[in-house]
Amino acid sequence: MRQNVKGFLHIFTSNWINLLVNFISFPIIARSLSYEHYATYGQVVLYGSFFQVLFGLGIVNVINIIFATFEKRIKDVFQTGLLVIALSNIGGILLVLLFGYYNNMVFNNPDFFYNLLFYLPAIFLINIIYYVFATFVFIEKSGVVSAINICFNILKALGFVVIASKFKTSQSILIWISLISLLQFTTFLFFLPKGYLRMKFSMKVIDPEIRKQMLQVGMPMMMTGLIAIGIIQVSSVIISHLLSPKDFSIFRNGAIEFPFVSIIFSSVTTVMMPTYSKMITKNEIGTLLSVKRKINNYTALIIFPVCFMLALFSKPLIILYLSTKYELSAGVFAIYNLALLVRFNDYQDLLVISKKTNLILLNNLVFFLISIPLSYWMIDHFGIMGAVVSFLMTLYLLASGLVVSTIYALKIKLTDYFDLPVLLRALIVNILLAALFYPIVSRYLDHYVIVFGLIVCYLIALHIVYLFSGLQAYREIYEKVMQKIKQMMHRG
Repeated sequence: MRQNVKGFLHIFTSNWINLLVNFISFPIIARSLSYEHYATYGQVVLYGSFFQVLFGLGIVNVINIIFATFEKRIKDVFQTGLLVIALSNIGGILLVLLFGYYNNMVFNNPDFFYNLLFYLPAIFLINIIYYVFATFVFIEKSGVVSAINICFNILKALGFVVIASKFKTSQSILIWISLISLLQFTTFLFFLPKGYLRMKFSMKVIDPEIRKQMLQVGMPMMMTGLIAIGIIQVSSVIISHLLSPKDFSIFRNGAIEFPFVSIIFSSVTTVMMPTYSKMITKNEIGTLLSVKRKINNYTALIIFPVCFMLALFSKPLIILYLSTKYELSAGVFAIYNLALLVRFNDYQDLLVISKKTNLILLNNLVFFLISIPLSYWMIDHFGIMGAVVSFLMTLYLLASGLVVSTIYALKIKLTDYFDLPVLLRALIVNILLAALFYPIVSRYLDHYVIVFGLIVCYLIALHIVYLFSGLQAYREIYEKVMQKIKQMMHRG
């Protein structure tokens, strides 16, 4: 458990620093590029995310369970997975070169394919980079990989600042991303422990048993991931097709999940998946559920307030961050971040490690098929705001479906999966507090000094209400933080 905490701190620190770096560089890109160039850049990156899922074959998502299954043959697993992903990506690149031009019609953008060519090196490498990253974490080398990530994210962000300001084109940004991906991949390989990377690359190096296991578990996850990203991005594709580049840019800059939350979520998931995998192989279901409930409680107590604060203060935050150029994105941002209400939990992790990925695929497929006509109708009638509402409806339905499937697959109760009294109490507290502050906040949204003061007051009020509302999980967090502060003061 100590190693898990250490790994979490490495990855969380790395992700937090990367967040700050990206947080500074992102608005420079948005402000510097025209609506047309920014829309093209966003569409190419969107296309790359589909490529990543499709030709990654789901291997990165399930690599922890494969490592746990072949724990004495980790180097063979790594080599097999690396070659399978590389060959898949090569095939994908060839298909892009053959048929990529037709995507100009899909995105209603004649410059799309030309820009995509500059992004192909990054598209090829991104799956491999994530795969090597997951390997470092599993073999408890998270400190090394975190340091590398920090260095390259800082370098990438510095390049964004210079390139976006000087050249103001989507092509220049995409070229820089490809170059950084190549350098990061090379550095990862250099720091791999001895014996993991074998210079003899041939089909014989691919272990048939390991490959079969990877594809059996990974392919359903690939299909699931493809459908899941379709659920998230179907609105962006339809907006590209039906509306203007300006509408796409406004939607994209509003449909951003607050990154601090994604850091908590991804850090916890990345570190705990190896532990969950080992518990499930030892049939320690009760212990696993107990750990998961506790982590969910802590995460929800942090995420819920963030969600309501973003909704309350969306307009001044967006204008301050992206300028009045994207003032219309504030409404999208406020509604889109209500998705955070379900982001305290990973709804797929237990199904993945118990090898029930077919249920994940089924849920994602059903709700993806629902999302297409729903998004098209909503966008056609209500524009970009219709896209946000349809996304939230689909997301909540999908989360509910995955919870029901997990309960069915593991033969557990809802109360085994969630600590409902804690979650409901935390949700009610945040709703009431936000309702209390709304009349005051709505009067002073254009006064930034007052807004800052209101945010401070909101946090203080939340802290007091949390402490006296019987939320034991928050009291535990508070007492641990205060204990650390006292220790630091004592040492000082």
